[in-house]
Amino acid sequence: MKNINVKLVFYRTLFSQSAASVTMGSLSAFLSNNKIKNNLVLLEKNNFHSIESIFENIHSKTVIIAKPNFKDYYQMFQLLSEIKKHNLVNKIFLCGPYASLNYNSLMKELKWLDGVIIGNAEETAVELLELLEKRTFNCNCPGGVWRNSKNGIVSAYYPRKYKLKLNNLPFPDRTIEKHENGSYINIEASRGCPGACSFCHIPLLSKLNGINNVDYRDPLLVVDEIEFLFKNLGKKLFIFNDSCFWRGHNDDKRILKICSEIKKRKLPIKFYIYLKCSPFPSDDILKKMVESGLVRVFLGVENHSQTSKTLFNKKIKDGTYELIKERLDKYHVNVHIGFIIFEPYTSINEVSKNIKYLKKIGKLFRIGVFLEEVRIIPYSILHKKLIKDGLINKSLSYKDITYGYKFRDKKTEEYYKLIKEVFSAILKEQSYEFEYYCTTVGLIKDILYRFDNKNFKKLNEDFLEFKLYQDKIEKLIYVFLIKSIKSIKTLDANKIIKEKTSSFFIRDFNKLYYTIKVKYANIFSKINQINNGEYVKLIYSGYEQIK
Repeated sequence: MKNINVKLVFYRTLFSQSAASVTMGSLSAFLSNNKIKNNLVLLEKNNFHSIESIFENIHSKTVIIAKPNFKDYYQMFQLLSEIKKHNLVNKIFLCGPYASLNYNSLMKELKWLDGVIIGNAEETAVELLELLEKRTFNCNCPGGVWRNSKNGIVSAYYPRKYKLKLNNLPFPDRTIEKHENGSYINIEASRGCPGACSFCHIPLLSKLNGINNVDYRDPLLVVDEIEFLFKNLGKKLFIFNDSCFWRGHNDDKRILKICSEIKKRKLPIKFYIYLKCSPFPSDDILKKMVESGLVRVFLGVENHSQTSKTLFNKKIKDGTYELIKERLDKYHVNVHIGFIIFEPYTSINEVSKNIKYLKKIGKLFRIGVFLEEVRIIPYSILHKKLIKDGLINKSLSYKDITYGYKFRDKKTEEYYKLIKEVFSAILKEQSYEFEYYCTTVGLIKDILYRFDNKNFKKLNEDFLEFKLYQDKIEKLIYVFLIKSIKSIKTLDANKIIKEKTSSFFIRDFNKLYYTIKVKYANIFSKINQINNGEYVKLIYSGYEQIK
């Protein structure tokens, strides 16, 4: 296509992964294969110049396809609205999970928005852009909803019968990753999930995409992409974005093939995966993954209360995590858990139970876990239950729905406000940095133990000293959290913040925070001297900029 020029715009989603979006990279590569000119545009929030990429070679036929998420939609929509208001581009469309599940509200409220691509974007985007190129677009393209530019009427949604599978798609465009300092990169071996977690968006998207179960990429293609990225971009740590890398024994053969191909090609890589607590891979499968480079597992533990686990539709027996952790520890595989303390039905006693559990399993440094309550996904099982129980207004828009529910237990709500005030408003970046230091030291420790035991032994005293101070801060946090729960049963959050308990905690946390900051810097400065800093490049930086 000679006239159409596409800008694929997105923000970074997670600081613990590559800045690039596999979703947008895949769309970019597919458009290029169909001879549609396009550019990936990463908007870095602390980069004053990243927006300029949108305006490079822009003209009256330029189309923007943007991927918002719940954290950045406000900034993105303000920016796109201004671009459209000044007639700098032809059309602006949205895509991705957030847009797909909020399309009704988005089209109703954002009058400048020309449409939303619903579900997997590749096929719909190509047909949409071809129609625009031919000037035959009349809002009848399946796979999305579109606004008539003449009368403003929004079309009905006609689902697309998707023909393409993951195997048919080209490898994602990696333009963004080429500029990223780290040697880590996101990748996918499958799309979709057969699970039914009440709070999750992936089952809903699977239905929109016409996937009854899971769409798998051929194991050989998975390793082909790994090999390409290793040899051409120097990437050595692969973060699989699959909702669950191994879902059951039907996956055994596929996983074993990926592992055997990595070893057969002698690729010295490492990788992260997402897993559920139940079911969990056998020791044979686990061992093969470890031998081929598995260094970290993101594990969905979710909650310790049976009430919340039932609400989340998570069939996890008590003690399951501890057994899994013991098995992973045997191989020195790092474990990062998904955990949700605050949800609308949580009682203050269940909050206390979860805090005690996090202390027991050594995860109380995960401050982010008790700073963010469960997010509500439109049309999810949890969303429908909240509407039924009168805890959320069913007419809430995309701006309000994510956290627009009431807590059934008012003491839980007061306690959550207290936690947010102390850790987010008062301690601010120190809370995030403490968690980052603990997470990354634990990860690099496991990597060194397995792949460079000689240098691990040299640093072991430093690791032990770091853990000593980490334990001190965790104990401090635990005492504060439990005391605050006892107090909040008789006082409100504002009074507790003014109490000596809070002021003493903030003072003592500050002192220990700077100690652990120095201990962290000491460890990583030494590791940076090993093997030209290759181990440090495996660890995510924890901030927005990629260069």
